[in-house]
This record gives sequence, C-alpha cells and structure tokens, in this order.
Amino acid sequence: MTNLDGASLSYQHPRSGEWAHDVRDPLREAHLVSVDPAWELRPPRAGTTLRWVEVGFGRGIASATALRRLLQSGIRPARVEVDGCEAFPQRLEPWPEAPELFEGCCPWWGRGADVFPLDWIDGRVHLVHEPAPDCFQSGGLRLQKDPYDWIFLDLFSPGRHAEEWHEGLLEALTLRAQPGTVLTSFTCARVIRDGLTALGWEVEVLRREGLRDTLRARLAPSAPRA
Repeated sequence: MTNLDGASLSYQHPRSGEWAHDVRDPLREAHLVSVDPAWELRPPRAGTTLRWVEVGFGRGIASATALRRLLQSGIRPARVEVDGCEAFPQRLEPWPEAPELFEGCCPWWGRGADVFPLDWIDGRVHLVHEPAPDCFQSGGLRLQKDPYDWIFLDLFSPGRHAEEWHEGLLEALTLRAQPGTVLTSFTCARVIRDGLTALGWEVEVLRREGLRDTLRARLAPSAPRA
C-alpha cells in the first residue's frame, strides 16, 4: 500500500463541489477533529465493549483513524463494534490504495456493504449503504441496539446539502446514545447545534488555528435513551 495525497483520499460532492475532507491533510483532520475530541471526553477502557458509529462513512477515514489510535494505545477493550452508514457509495469510486498507516485498520477498503472482522482484536465493522435513520428503524438494515460511546457525524454541510440531513437523523442518533456518549462533527451549523441541544446534548464548538471548527456534544444524564 502507498500513501496518497489528500485530494486522492477525499472526494467532492457532485453538485456543490464541496470536499468531504481537508485535502491538505485529511488524515490529520480525522485525528484532530473527529477522533481526539471524542477520545478526550470518553476514552476507551480495557475489558469493556467500545462501540461507535460513523454517519456519512465515505471511505471510513475517521473509523480507520480511531482503530489505528486504539491499536497504538495498547488499550484493549473486550470487544470493538463499529457501525458505518453511507447513503451514496457511488461517490467513492474509484477507490485509491489505502494509506500504509491504516494497515490492519480498514478491512472494508474498496469493498461494499458487509460485516468485516478485525484481525487484531475481538471486533467487527458493519457497513450499510442507506441513510442513517433507516438503519435504526424497523424495515431498514438494522444496526446494533446497544448504545454507542462515540458518534462521528461526517455529512456534508447542511446549508448546501439539506437533502442529506434526513428528517429524524438527530433523534435516531440520540436514541442510540447513552449519558456520556460523545458526538463529533466538522459541521457546526446553528441548526445542528440547536437540534442537538433540544435533544439533551451539551454542545460546544472547538476552534483551533489551521483546522476546521469541531462540533463536540456530550449527551447529558437527563436526555432520552433507547
């Protein structure tokens, strides 16, 4: 496998031309915008089950980054369960070669919707190709019922892509969370912040020079549960 430039790893929305990642360094962005802010508030623990979902999975760069960090950390949860929802898999073609640093951390790379085992820990990645709300409701390809520890919300900006922010998305994610679940996103639009706040999330915006702003939210103890 070879390392590729950021533009090769990312992809553009076919209508708006918006990039899915910061093409200067999408791997750094995934680390500092998606994974680290979730890890800081809810770090993995040895002997427990770690669960997360990546909504707008794309090529799964955030999930691969999280798995790589877990592998390097030496922390060994009893099990790792990763869910991914990607409603527009056709945008990902053609797949580039996976970065060398993702070795062992992206078994789904270049493949379709399926369940992929992890070979270095008891765990799996379940990838589905349909909108996220449908994944959690009867009639859809239901993902696990147990609550997530982390939610990576990686959809294109709602101001330019309202059709991708399906009705009921935030409610569906809230019902798959638990008190203390952490959600991260590079989408900081007020409509999303207000929607999460109304559902019982404690919302903040992290601003750091040289990075896109990060929305980080933690579900409060009084919020609804599944």
